[in-house]
Amino acid sequence: MQYCHSQEELPCWKTRIKVNESGRVVVPAAFRKALGIDPGGEVIPRMEDGELRITTMKRSIVRAQRHARKYIKPGVSLKVGGQTKRGKIRPG
Repeated sequence: MQYCHSQEELPCWKTRIKVNESGRVVVPAAFRKALGIDPGGEVIPRMEDGELRITTMKRSIVRAQRHARKYIKPGVSLKVGGQTKRGKIRPG
């Protein structure tokens, strides 16, 4: 595993991993631990700038909130509400 330079709060690591015949990759344990990914946990893959990036739902929400802050009036909550019994999202 190599370390890269980053100004972010989280560590910046890189390593090589292989893609198996069915297209699966194994996320190294150190990466899963640093990101708080538990066995059976879900991650969100996305293509950005010609790269495959994998993130957690929590980090995706934080990123979306940070982006939305540019357009939302100060004092308005960006918390995500829970789901109702019918599966609809309640306001936060």
